[in-house]
Amino acid sequence: MVKLKDHIVALPSSSHPPVIDVLPWTSRVTLDVIGVVGFGYDFQCGDSPAAQVISQTWSAQSMLMTQFPAFVGMKLLQAFPLLSKVPVEALKAQERMRDMIKDLARNVYWEQKGSRAGEEKQGRDLLSRLMRMKDAHGMDLEELLEQMCAFFIAGRETTGTALAFSLLELGRHPDIQSRLRQELLDFGREPTYADIQAAKLPYLDAVCKEILRVYPAVVQVERVALCDDVLPLRFPITTNDGERINAIRVKKDQIVSINAFAINRNKAIWGPDADVYRPERWLDPETLPPSSKLPSGIYGLTSFGLGTRLCLGYRL
Repeated sequence: MVKLKDHIVALPSSSHPPVIDVLPWTSRVTLDVIGVVGFGYDFQCGDSPAAQVISQTWSAQSMLMTQFPAFVGMKLLQAFPLLSKVPVEALKAQERMRDMIKDLARNVYWEQKGSRAGEEKQGRDLLSRLMRMKDAHGMDLEELLEQMCAFFIAGRETTGTALAFSLLELGRHPDIQSRLRQELLDFGREPTYADIQAAKLPYLDAVCKEILRVYPAVVQVERVALCDDVLPLRFPITTNDGERINAIRVKKDQIVSINAFAINRNKAIWGPDADVYRPERWLDPETLPPSSKLPSGIYGLTSFGLGTRLCLGYRL
C-alpha cells in the first residue's frame, strides 16, 4: 500500500481528480498475501522476477481470451474435446502459462524446502501443510505442485478483482466509506481472523458480502453431467412455443452453465434494487430474502459455486 500511495502522490497535478487503475495494484497485494501466508515467499509487491512472470503471462492470456476467436474456440472444444490437441494459439498460450506457473511453484517448493530445515513439520502455512501431507500420505510431488498452481492462479486474480470492486464502490459512496471507517476506528484494535469470522465487524461483513453478490469474481462456471438427470425448476417457465415446463432434462455429458452474475442479481429474489450496491441489506436478517428463495451456496449466493466442488476460498 505504501507503493500505491507513492504512485498516487507522484501523479501530475491537475484540476480534475486523477483516474487510477487499481486492479494491477490489488493483484500485487493479493499475490503478496498468498506468497507470505501461503508459502512464506516474498513477491516484493509484484517487483520480483517470479511475480512479473505471473503478471505478464496472466495478462497475455486474459487479453487473448477476450477475442472473438477464443470464444468460438471454447464452444467448439465443448462440442469436440479432441480439438484440445490442435495447436491453436489460445490453447498453446494457456498451456505455456500453466507450465510457467508450475515451474515457479517447483522453484518455490525447493527454495522453501531447503531454507526451512524441518520447519515445515510445525508450520501452519499452506506449503508446510502440503509438505506434511506429502510425507504422511505419500502425496506425489506433481500433485503438490498442482495444488500450489491452483492457489497461485485462482486465489490471486479472484481476490484482487473483489478488492478492486470494493475500492470502486467505496469511492462511489463516501457515506459507506465513512461508516465503514468509523466501525473500524471504534473497534479499537487490529481485527483478527477470528474477529472477522465471528462477524464482530457487522458493517465490514455486509460490505464484503454485498461485493460478492454484485460482483462475483467468477461470473460463470460450467459442470458436465455424469448421467442423465432432471433439474427441477423452482419457478415454471414458458417456452417459445407456449409450453409450460417445471423441469429440464439433462443428458449425460451435457454441459450445464451456471451464471453467478445473473443469479446474484435476480430481482425475483433480491427485489427491484438487485442491481444496486447496498450493504445495508445484510444488516437485518428480516430484510434478506427467505432461505427458501435463495440458492444453497455460501451466504445464499453462487459466487463460490455450489455443491461439493465449491471454492475453498470462502473460508478466507
